[in-house]
Amino acid sequence: MKICNSLLLIMAVFQVVLSQNAEPKKLPIPKTYKELQTELNTNGKVILYNIQFEINKAKLLSNSEPQIKEISRLLNAYKKMKVYIVVHTDNTLEFEKALELSQEQAEAIRNELGDNYLVNIFQIIPKGVGPLSPLTSNTFEEGKKINRRVELVLQ
Repeated sequence: MKICNSLLLIMAVFQVVLSQNAEPKKLPIPKTYKELQTELNTNGKVILYNIQFEINKAKLLSNSEPQIKEISRLLNAYKKMKVYIVVHTDNTLEFEKALELSQEQAEAIRNELGDNYLVNIFQIIPKGVGPLSPLTSNTFEEGKKINRRVELVLQ
């Protein structure tokens, strides 16, 4: 019986170690500029989860580049299209800090599009709304992940 209990304990510890060392989830596949256009025309906005920043900073992570590129293709193809880039946060930071950070992040996206993808920055109005518009509860980490997002909204 002791050997059996010991074996169960070892298996349980092994499962915990495996789950902690699991490969991080990959970002969703970027929406193509045609998909962006269709969703904007249908819904007036597109929710994007594959534009990410360094934690508590306005520095874009390199894995955001594929989606930024598709946004640039859209805006460069439709020069008269104007959009808001709206950045949402969870409620982890103090309210004012979250608003400030989300505004800086929205501006970072606009600047990236203008500086590196030749998008006319006058097509874009950056808006940071912090935690003001959650899609779900911020009680658990899964909810916070859902609430941290970027939206492209037609003006």
